[in-house]
Amino acid sequence: FMLLGGMQFLSNPATTLPLVIGTYKLGALVLDVTGVSAVTEPPVTAPDLDLSQSLPLPTDETTATAGPSASSAADPAAKSWADRLYAIFAEQLPPRGQPMTVQDWIRLLAYLFGALLIGALIAGLALGAALDLLWRNLVVPAAQLRASRKPITATVTPHDNPPPAP
Repeated sequence: FMLLGGMQFLSNPATTLPLVIGTYKLGALVLDVTGVSAVTEPPVTAPDLDLSQSLPLPTDETTATAGPSASSAADPAAKSWADRLYAIFAEQLPPRGQPMTVQDWIRLLAYLFGALLIGALIAGLALGAALDLLWRNLVVPAAQLRASRKPITATVTPHDNPPPAP
């Protein structure tokens, strides 16, 4: 029952995207607070895994030469997509202007998967506990009260007067 209650929210197209983003952010917060996401040693590069043909992520110079977009012209505080990407995944991405290697992609995908998995576990446990508490404290006592009540039965008393003759 608890699993079905949670899956109602996940299967609804209107709530799927906010739930996935929320579980990712919760998992990323846990990974950042515990220090699991911090890069402790430099990545090992192997010559056969280096993707030198991959496109480098844009630097500040490339976004400046592209010209102001309509949103940045209206709002000078608007950030480019690369700035937002580096704000979220700063530790998992290589320095600006360097191409993404296979190790960088693996590190980024492992971080995304780990954040989603940990966030989903924590959110699932919290939702399951909340639904279980509501079930135990509201539904079960109401059902027990309903079952303990004396059933109402209709009593028919016979009449002394017979029905009139036709």
